[in-house]
Amino acid sequence: MAVNPGATPGAAGTVRPMTAADVAPALAWRNHPAVRAVMFTQHEITLEESRRWFELASADPLRHLLIFEQGGVPTGFAGLARRADAPAEADWGFYVAPDAPRGSGTALGLAVLEHAFGALGLQAAHGAVLAFNDRSLRLHERLGFRRSGEDGAPVLVDGRPQAVIRFVLRRADWRAAALALSSAGH
Repeated sequence: MAVNPGATPGAAGTVRPMTAADVAPALAWRNHPAVRAVMFTQHEITLEESRRWFELASADPLRHLLIFEQGGVPTGFAGLARRADAPAEADWGFYVAPDAPRGSGTALGLAVLEHAFGALGLQAAHGAVLAFNDRSLRLHERLGFRRSGEDGAPVLVDGRPQAVIRFVLRRADWRAAALALSSAGH
């Protein structure tokens, strides 16, 4: 598999830095009704909003915007935001293209987390999932995340309170989970 410059290879794909050319395709994935329905912000995002977000986020040294590719084809987005008070830890979020092949979420997770704990040297990744998002909950658990115990109060999503499950994955736990997934052929 050819690796893009600046890309980190994973078991079944690579991640690379997001560019301005990726904004429109990533926005189309993000705005798909099935993806939008499980996001914390569920309105349809305009291209102008997305371009402004990209300009600000890509200029922030604590943010890492990544495109996941399988066989050289972009099929997902992931963002890592280092915590200002704990820069060896980051919050992550992700989504795959609605037409991505089955297993793409796991493959994206493997590649992004390898990048996070490898190239970026993170010690922990944190995730937050709306409690009704069963697919994302299962994916976090499959990748080795553990509930962090800080679920707390519901958040408002489009004016409705929604329960949130918070996860954490420590670097040491990642190695064991990655090994298990690799030997199982994820």
